[in-house]
Amino acid sequence: MKEHNEFWHTEKGKSIIKLICWGIFILLLIVFTSFNNKKNTESNTNDNNNVNEVKKEDYKEYSLMINDLLAGNYEYKYVISKQNIKIIFSGIKAFGEDIGYRETSDKIIKYYINSEGIWQINLDNKKLISDLYLDIDSNYLNIEQIFSKLNSYLYEIEENFDTRTIIYKQNDIEIAQVITDLENIKSIYMVVDDTTYEWNFTKIGECSKIEI
Repeated sequence: MKEHNEFWHTEKGKSIIKLICWGIFILLLIVFTSFNNKKNTESNTNDNNNVNEVKKEDYKEYSLMINDLLAGNYEYKYVISKQNIKIIFSGIKAFGEDIGYRETSDKIIKYYINSEGIWQINLDNKKLISDLYLDIDSNYLNIEQIFSKLNSYLYEIEENFDTRTIIYKQNDIEIAQVITDLENIKSIYMVVDDTTYEWNFTKIGECSKIEI
């Protein structure tokens, strides 16, 4: 027994004791680190779940967003692409009037629409025109007509934080997407035959009366 006790006082014994102590310390450190990582992971997961729940609760009803858009007060940009042809309409719609620009590869015109018709504006004068939409089906530039068409299809909803995507399908084939934030519809995307339509909206309900 005496020889055994004396062993721990030798250099070799002391080295073994240090090695054992270091082993215990490293083991405790590993256990402590693993526990903290697990706790942090659970905390982050709970925080993310809480954020998602709050965002879901914060979305305005989709039907109310549609009604806000159909009230006809917003800034817009419509992009129509057909084969190698692109036409862009950008402007403001408010209080039953519409003013904006039509842009094609070779020309930009300024237009104004009211209850009397469609006008092309040139400097200080204007003239009635009938070819604003070129060969585009004007129903696809009428938001009320668009939602009337979409109402006949089923849709699915995907939510990702502050963006919601409404996907319309026919026979499991996607035909249109509507993108919203928490309060308003931001864009609509649809493909019809060989033509792609993209409608973008901002400042919904915020536009003043149009002056020309």
